Amino acid sequence: MSVGDDLRLDTALLTSDVAEFEEALSHGDAERAAELYAAPFLDGFYLTGATEFEHWVDTERARLGQSLRTGAGIIGH
Repeated sequence: MSVGDDLRLDTALLTSDVAEFEEALSHGDAERAAELYAAPFLDGFYLTGATEFEHWVDTERARLGQSLRTGAGIIGH
């Protein structure tokens, strides 16, 4: 599905590990979230000459890592 300049997955038709991770955290299931977080977001995936994409990936990696640490209650440990 496309909304303006954004491209979004229709989660009724297609799921993703990121969506499942965020759903687990939203339900307080830190153990399931940790199981789903196998590696940083798109770890090892790069597009040459795609600076904006790389910035977005870096931002998402940081956000998801922070979500894991917060959801798992390991902030400051």
